[in-house]
Amino acid sequence: MGTALAQWQCRRALAEAAQAAERLLEISTRLAHKGITVPGLLVGGATPAPWIHFPDCDAVDTVRRYRYYYHVHPRRPQGEHGHFHLFRHTGRRERPATHLIGIAVDPYGLPLRVFTTNRWVTDEYLLPAAKVLRYLRRFRMDRPRRLQLVHDWLRALITVFGPTIVEVLRARDARIGAARPTLLEDRRIEILSASRISLTRQIAMIERLIKRRI
Repeated sequence: MGTALAQWQCRRALAEAAQAAERLLEISTRLAHKGITVPGLLVGGATPAPWIHFPDCDAVDTVRRYRYYYHVHPRRPQGEHGHFHLFRHTGRRERPATHLIGIAVDPYGLPLRVFTTNRWVTDEYLLPAAKVLRYLRRFRMDRPRRLQLVHDWLRALITVFGPTIVEVLRARDARIGAARPTLLEDRRIEILSASRISLTRQIAMIERLIKRRI
Protein backbone atom coordinates (compact mmCIF):
# COMPACT_ATOMS: atom_id res chain seq x y z
CA MET A 1 0.00 0.00 0.00
CA GLY A 2 3.06 2.23 0.18
CA THR A 3 2.65 3.68 -3.31
CA ALA A 4 -1.06 4.31 -2.87
CA LEU A 5 -0.46 6.04 0.47
CA ALA A 6 1.31 8.77 -1.46
CA GLN A 7 -2.13 10.33 -2.00
CA TRP A 8 -2.18 11.09 1.73
CA GLN A 9 1.14 12.93 1.66
CA CYS A 10 -0.88 15.99 0.72
CA ARG A 11 -2.12 17.74 3.89
CA ARG A 12 -5.51 18.41 2.31
CA ALA A 13 -6.06 14.77 1.32
CA LEU A 14 -5.11 13.58 4.80
CA ALA A 15 -7.48 16.10 6.37
CA GLU A 16 -10.27 14.84 4.10
CA ALA A 17 -9.55 11.27 5.20
CA ALA A 18 -9.73 12.32 8.86
CA GLN A 19 -13.03 14.13 8.29
CA ALA A 20 -14.41 11.10 6.46
CA ALA A 21 -13.39 8.85 9.36
CA GLU A 22 -15.24 11.13 11.77
CA ARG A 23 -18.32 10.98 9.55
CA LEU A 24 -18.16 7.18 9.41
CA LEU A 25 -18.00 6.94 13.19
CA GLU A 26 -20.73 9.55 13.60
CA ILE A 27 -23.13 7.63 11.36
CA SER A 28 -22.30 4.25 12.88
CA THR A 29 -22.67 5.56 16.45
CA ARG A 30 -25.93 7.33 15.65
CA LEU A 31 -27.40 4.14 14.21
CA ALA A 32 -26.01 1.94 17.00
CA HIS A 33 -27.90 4.01 19.57
CA LYS A 34 -31.06 3.04 17.68
CA GLY A 35 -30.02 -0.60 17.40
CA ILE A 36 -29.59 -0.34 13.62
CA THR A 37 -26.69 -0.94 11.24
CA VAL A 38 -26.07 0.63 7.84
CA PRO A 39 -27.19 -2.56 6.02
CA GLY A 40 -30.14 -2.66 8.42
CA LEU A 41 -31.39 0.62 6.95
CA LEU A 42 -31.71 -1.21 3.65
CA VAL A 43 -32.92 -4.69 4.63
CA GLY A 44 -35.00 -3.84 7.69
CA GLY A 45 -35.37 -6.35 10.50
CA ALA A 46 -35.92 -9.41 8.35
CA THR A 47 -33.21 -11.86 7.33
CA PRO A 48 -32.43 -10.98 3.70
CA ALA A 49 -33.00 -13.68 1.12
CA PRO A 50 -29.96 -14.51 -1.03
CA TRP A 51 -29.48 -12.48 -4.21
CA ILE A 52 -32.33 -10.04 -3.51
CA HIS A 53 -31.27 -6.42 -4.04
CA PHE A 54 -31.74 -3.88 -1.25
CA PRO A 55 -33.25 -1.41 -1.65
CA ASP A 56 -35.78 -2.75 -4.11
CA CYS A 57 -34.75 -1.69 -7.64
CA ASP A 58 -31.44 -0.42 -6.19
CA ALA A 59 -30.50 3.04 -4.90
CA VAL A 60 -30.20 5.24 -7.98
CA ASP A 61 -29.26 8.89 -8.42
CA THR A 62 -30.21 9.62 -12.02
CA VAL A 63 -28.65 13.09 -11.90
CA ARG A 64 -25.18 12.00 -10.78
CA ARG A 65 -25.59 8.60 -12.48
CA TYR A 66 -24.43 6.54 -9.51
CA ARG A 67 -26.13 3.39 -8.30
CA TYR A 68 -25.62 0.78 -5.61
CA TYR A 69 -27.32 -2.14 -3.98
CA TYR A 70 -26.73 -4.47 -1.05
CA HIS A 71 -27.27 -8.20 -1.09
CA VAL A 72 -26.17 -11.46 0.49
CA HIS A 73 -25.00 -14.72 -1.01
CA PRO A 74 -26.11 -18.18 0.14
CA ARG A 75 -22.40 -18.95 0.56
CA ARG A 76 -20.21 -16.19 1.89
CA PRO A 77 -16.77 -15.71 3.45
CA GLN A 78 -16.53 -16.25 7.19
CA GLY A 79 -17.78 -13.26 9.14
CA GLU A 80 -19.49 -11.60 6.18
CA HIS A 81 -23.12 -10.58 6.35
CA GLY A 82 -23.38 -9.19 2.83
CA HIS A 83 -21.87 -6.64 0.49
CA PHE A 84 -22.47 -3.50 -1.53
CA HIS A 85 -21.92 -3.16 -5.26
CA LEU A 86 -21.32 0.40 -6.49
CA PHE A 87 -21.80 1.47 -10.12
CA ARG A 88 -21.48 4.48 -12.38
CA HIS A 89 -23.63 4.80 -15.50
CA THR A 90 -22.06 6.30 -18.59
CA GLY A 91 -25.28 7.82 -19.87
CA ARG A 92 -24.98 5.86 -23.11
CA ARG A 93 -27.68 3.32 -23.84
CA GLU A 94 -25.31 1.01 -25.69
CA ARG A 95 -23.04 0.75 -22.64
CA PRO A 96 -23.98 -0.98 -19.39
CA ALA A 97 -22.88 0.51 -16.08
CA THR A 98 -19.31 0.25 -14.80
CA HIS A 99 -18.78 -1.64 -11.54
CA LEU A 100 -16.69 0.61 -9.30
CA ILE A 101 -16.01 -1.46 -6.18
CA GLY A 102 -17.53 -4.07 -3.88
CA ILE A 103 -17.63 -3.51 -0.11
CA ALA A 104 -18.28 -6.44 2.24
CA VAL A 105 -19.48 -5.88 5.81
CA ASP A 106 -19.95 -7.99 8.92
CA PRO A 107 -23.24 -8.47 10.83
CA TYR A 108 -22.52 -5.25 12.75
CA GLY A 109 -22.16 -3.24 9.56
CA LEU A 110 -18.39 -2.85 9.90
CA PRO A 111 -16.38 -3.04 6.66
CA LEU A 112 -14.51 -6.31 6.12
CA ARG A 113 -13.01 -6.11 2.65
CA VAL A 114 -13.10 -4.32 -0.68
CA PHE A 115 -13.04 -6.26 -3.92
CA THR A 116 -13.42 -6.14 -7.69
CA THR A 117 -15.57 -8.53 -9.68
CA ASN A 118 -14.98 -10.24 -12.98
CA ARG A 119 -16.64 -8.52 -15.94
CA TRP A 120 -19.36 -11.14 -16.41
CA VAL A 121 -20.55 -10.97 -12.79
CA THR A 122 -22.41 -7.66 -13.23
CA ASP A 123 -22.22 -7.53 -17.04
CA GLU A 124 -20.36 -4.26 -16.67
CA TYR A 125 -18.71 -1.96 -19.15
CA LEU A 126 -15.14 -2.45 -17.97
CA LEU A 127 -13.01 0.67 -17.51
CA PRO A 128 -9.34 0.90 -16.47
CA ALA A 129 -8.49 1.56 -12.84
CA ALA A 130 -7.57 5.22 -13.43
CA LYS A 131 -11.05 6.05 -14.74
CA VAL A 132 -12.80 3.99 -12.07
CA LEU A 133 -10.84 5.83 -9.38
CA ARG A 134 -11.91 9.18 -10.80
CA TYR A 135 -15.54 8.11 -10.52
CA LEU A 136 -15.02 6.85 -6.98
CA ARG A 137 -13.39 10.09 -5.85
CA ARG A 138 -16.43 11.96 -7.14
CA PHE A 139 -18.93 9.52 -5.63
CA ARG A 140 -21.86 11.35 -4.17
CA MET A 141 -25.56 10.57 -4.10
CA ASP A 142 -28.49 12.72 -3.01
CA ARG A 143 -31.28 10.36 -4.07
CA PRO A 144 -33.24 8.62 -2.76
CA ARG A 145 -33.19 11.09 0.12
CA ARG A 146 -34.48 8.57 2.67
CA LEU A 147 -31.16 6.71 2.30
CA GLN A 148 -28.92 9.76 2.71
CA LEU A 149 -27.12 8.23 5.69
CA VAL A 150 -26.20 5.20 3.59
CA HIS A 151 -25.01 7.44 0.73
CA ASP A 152 -22.86 9.45 3.15
CA TRP A 153 -21.49 6.31 4.81
CA LEU A 154 -20.40 4.87 1.47
CA ARG A 155 -18.83 8.14 0.38
CA ALA A 156 -16.89 8.44 3.64
CA LEU A 157 -15.76 4.82 3.47
CA ILE A 158 -14.40 5.31 -0.05
CA THR A 159 -12.31 8.22 1.24
CA VAL A 160 -11.07 6.47 4.38
CA PHE A 161 -9.98 3.37 2.49
CA GLY A 162 -8.83 5.22 -0.61
CA PRO A 163 -5.27 3.83 -0.65
CA THR A 164 -6.51 0.24 -0.32
CA ILE A 165 -9.05 0.74 -3.09
CA VAL A 166 -6.31 2.10 -5.34
CA GLU A 167 -4.23 -1.03 -4.80
CA VAL A 168 -7.18 -3.37 -5.33
CA LEU A 169 -8.10 -1.75 -8.64
CA ARG A 170 -4.49 -1.74 -9.81
CA ALA A 171 -4.20 -5.42 -8.88
CA ARG A 172 -7.33 -6.12 -10.93
CA ASP A 173 -5.85 -4.40 -13.98
CA ALA A 174 -2.54 -6.24 -13.55
CA ARG A 175 -4.33 -9.57 -13.40
CA ILE A 176 -6.38 -8.78 -16.50
CA GLY A 177 -3.28 -7.65 -18.36
CA ALA A 178 -1.40 -10.85 -17.58
CA ALA A 179 -4.29 -13.25 -18.18
CA ARG A 180 -5.64 -15.10 -21.17
CA PRO A 181 -8.27 -13.21 -23.24
CA THR A 182 -11.09 -15.43 -21.96
CA LEU A 183 -10.59 -14.47 -18.30
CA LEU A 184 -13.30 -11.80 -18.25
CA GLU A 185 -16.00 -14.31 -19.25
CA ASP A 186 -14.72 -17.26 -17.19
CA ARG A 187 -17.66 -18.28 -14.98
CA ARG A 188 -15.30 -20.04 -12.59
CA ILE A 189 -13.74 -16.73 -11.57
CA GLU A 190 -15.95 -14.20 -9.77
CA ILE A 191 -13.42 -12.06 -7.88
CA LEU A 192 -10.38 -10.55 -9.57
CA SER A 193 -8.82 -8.79 -6.58
CA ALA A 194 -9.63 -8.15 -2.92
CA SER A 195 -8.18 -6.83 0.31
CA ARG A 196 -9.30 -7.18 3.91
CA ILE A 197 -9.87 -3.88 5.70
CA SER A 198 -10.28 -2.76 9.30
CA LEU A 199 -11.87 0.54 10.24
CA THR A 200 -10.09 0.59 13.61
CA ARG A 201 -6.64 0.07 12.09
CA GLN A 202 -7.29 2.53 9.27
CA ILE A 203 -8.35 5.30 11.63
CA ALA A 204 -5.31 4.62 13.81
CA MET A 205 -3.06 4.94 10.74
CA ILE A 206 -4.69 8.23 9.73
CA GLU A 207 -4.15 9.58 13.24
CA ARG A 208 -0.47 8.55 13.18
CA LEU A 209 0.07 10.26 9.83
CA ILE A 210 -1.57 13.45 11.10
CA LYS A 211 0.67 13.50 14.19
CA ARG A 212 3.75 13.18 12.01
CA ARG A 213 2.74 16.26 10.06
CA ILE A 214 2.04 18.43 13.11
